[in-house]
Amino acid sequence: MKKIFLFILICLSAGCALAEKPNPLISHFIENSQANFKEGVLSQATFANQQNTLDLLRTDQLDQLTFPVLESDMIFTRDYFQDHGEIKTWRGIDRATNASMLLTVGKAGFFGHIIYQGRQFIIEPGFDFGTSVFAEVDPSQNIPAAKCEAIPDYNQVEQLLTTEKPASHVHKAAAAEVDCQPGEVIDVMILYTKGFAELRGDNTMARIQNYVDVANESYINSAIDTQLHLVHTLEVDYPDYTPDPSGGDASSIGIALMDLTYLQGNYEPGLFDNIEALRDQYGADQVTLINKVTNGEISGGGITCGLAWLITRNNIPSGARISYAVIEDGAICGTDTITYAHEVGHNMGCAHDRNTTQLQDGNGGKFSYSYGYQDPPNQFVTVMAYAHTCPGTCFYINHFSNPEVNYEGAPTGVDHTDPDNSADNARTINETRNLMGQYRTKVRGTLHEYYYVIPEILYNKEMTTDIHVINTTATGTAHIDLFAFSEDGKQLNPNAVNLSVPSNGKISFDFSTEFGSLSNQVKWIQVGSSRPLHVFAEFHSDKVRSAFWASDKTGYSAYVPHVAKNTAQFETVVANANATGKIATVQLDPEPFGDVQDLGYSGCSYGKSSGTAVDYFGYDVELVDWALIKSTDQTVAAMEYFSYLPEKEKVASLGLNQNKTNTLRFLHVATDTANFWTGLVYINVSNSTIEATERFFAADGTEIHSETKTLIRGQKVVFIFDQDNTTPEGTAWIEISAANPALVGYELFGSANGSPHQFFSGFQGSMNTGSKLDYPIVVSDNVNWTGIVALNLGDTAGSITFKGRDKNGDIVESYTEENVQPHVKIVKTAESMFSSDKLHDIVWIQAVTTASEWSGFVIWGDKTETRHQLSGLGAVIYD
Repeated sequence: MKKIFLFILICLSAGCALAEKPNPLISHFIENSQANFKEGVLSQATFANQQNTLDLLRTDQLDQLTFPVLESDMIFTRDYFQDHGEIKTWRGIDRATNASMLLTVGKAGFFGHIIYQGRQFIIEPGFDFGTSVFAEVDPSQNIPAAKCEAIPDYNQVEQLLTTEKPASHVHKAAAAEVDCQPGEVIDVMILYTKGFAELRGDNTMARIQNYVDVANESYINSAIDTQLHLVHTLEVDYPDYTPDPSGGDASSIGIALMDLTYLQGNYEPGLFDNIEALRDQYGADQVTLINKVTNGEISGGGITCGLAWLITRNNIPSGARISYAVIEDGAICGTDTITYAHEVGHNMGCAHDRNTTQLQDGNGGKFSYSYGYQDPPNQFVTVMAYAHTCPGTCFYINHFSNPEVNYEGAPTGVDHTDPDNSADNARTINETRNLMGQYRTKVRGTLHEYYYVIPEILYNKEMTTDIHVINTTATGTAHIDLFAFSEDGKQLNPNAVNLSVPSNGKISFDFSTEFGSLSNQVKWIQVGSSRPLHVFAEFHSDKVRSAFWASDKTGYSAYVPHVAKNTAQFETVVANANATGKIATVQLDPEPFGDVQDLGYSGCSYGKSSGTAVDYFGYDVELVDWALIKSTDQTVAAMEYFSYLPEKEKVASLGLNQNKTNTLRFLHVATDTANFWTGLVYINVSNSTIEATERFFAADGTEIHSETKTLIRGQKVVFIFDQDNTTPEGTAWIEISAANPALVGYELFGSANGSPHQFFSGFQGSMNTGSKLDYPIVVSDNVNWTGIVALNLGDTAGSITFKGRDKNGDIVESYTEENVQPHVKIVKTAESMFSSDKLHDIVWIQAVTTASEWSGFVIWGDKTETRHQLSGLGAVIYD
């Protein structure tokens, strides 16, 4: 045991008061333990973990921890924390010495990395559960035996890009002219052999994540604006040692790299045929295979801990096809934590230091300055440099070369303008990261066939957002996963929130109950499912209920039919989420006048934009009747909501889409104009003049009035029914028709001026008819009521049966209306349809009709004296 551990041994054996320090990471020294490292380290010691500290690390409740290094206890203060699901990443800084500690904590154990005063220390799980090994790396033994870069035959690369491969893939288009940085996150996939899995056991996933964590720390240290994101891992049936099949002297790791990318003909047919397809499925920009070092390599003296394709030219079609690397773990390679960052660096166009490149007759990188850096006077080398070619004894620092970043006062590179000595791999990666970040379309969230987007989440001390999900399939449970995203497209929960809904069942929940401490960061939510669903969201407070349908697909556009001109009394908010990994130009185009506005993050992968009409249009908002969200790709999932100012206690919401129709119906016109007002709007969204026929009906189906209007492109028609506007009197619903699909519309309704109530709600005009209607909510009890509306829109009489279902999907009770005549509107409360002893179990209604075509909607609110809450949704209509 060497002197570097003398302090630790004396302290622990003498009972030093580690407990007086914040959260010690270790509890005591274990004598006569089995050594982890056979070579590559100066010394090592085994310790028992302090489980309480690890438990705090796993729950993001640890701000400081204590660890004894050399002559003193270091107190590391948290710099950042990342939650990867079962694995966590914690990084801390000792303020007294500026030493950093990086920890990757898994279920069984943890891996650590410390660089301090020119010395590198590593921590990894011990042989016995609950123990860890702390070792100092011997820089003199960290000697690669061969070049770890491979130069591809670019003729073969171009051929691979143009010929059919066993697994097809699609390259991402170039980034559109929006302020997106696809290289802020580079998605990586890591394959590993059975040998590696046996070596690391229960710590396999933590070791893999640790490689990624060390790379990400190197980017932070080097002022590189990117991070790696591990999107998939896979064990593969591939040998750890692969002799040259031609009988030549090719290295095992070289054969593995060729097999992985199949640039040569040596690979086993079909072995990696699915990798390109997996890259598409998970959006992996880069792929690495991890092998275990074998006795064959050790005895042959040919250990190379990593090998990757080095991008050396600017004129290749894409580096995507050769964005592959292989690294080895175990034996001496087990002490080298930066191998992975180094090899991925080659894929990014980074070369070794100039000295090593010249000695090995190697190649430069992507640019003239794409070299690592050796600093013999200060005895360090950067990630891409080689330590064994550095004059004297040099150690690795977890930095890429960057002349603008110092390590203990010394620059870590040479300016890119120096033609003979430049070394700036940080600049290289900052140049290539956006290209690499587009090698595959990013994939976040669900992999289920069906997915739904809630593009706006409100959450503050007054307001929250409820989510309602119905499994409409007749048989089979729907397995659901929820993912939350930030405004700039970060997936906030690494693992899905998993829920299930039985056949014809329903679940409803406040989103914050599922996302907990993340809730303040959540800006939009994705719902994925194994089966088709009905999904809607509802803003909910003591005085507000405002529902809107989730988007069940992304589109190229969405109509924004309502823009309030009276900005002193009303606020209009438009929200749009890019629920895809694509990059697009997304704009808000006002009609009939105004300047087109860019929608910020919603042009970026999984990004979202939300703003008021005033934010987007300024004073021009008074010229805007409606607007169109338009995208250069199929990325749009949108909604809008409008509020009474200043309290914002009356809110109406609309789910938006790109649908338009030739027949539009407004199903609700309040006939009690003394207590309610109704506003109806329809728009000609086509590019030509149309003839629109308006038909006004009474509740009993009588047609009261009909007229035809000529509407120019973009024209908006408004109807108001209130105390002062009742023409045509007795109107209960309205139908608008045109020769071609050109119509979009919505309706708003609320309490009349002077009314003691504070109702305000709205929903889209109805575009469909059918024989089945799903009403997605029933809330009827002492404080809530629900109204159900159905219209027979056909030319024959028919009956309609309302089946009240409980949360488990069972029919609780049914109610039937017989012989409903054409064009007749039925208005019922849930209380009038179902018996009181069964009503409290009913959560949604499925309606089945005979003959004719039908449409309908549901409306619900509170029974309090002031009646603030009111919400409504159109029924889901189908055959």
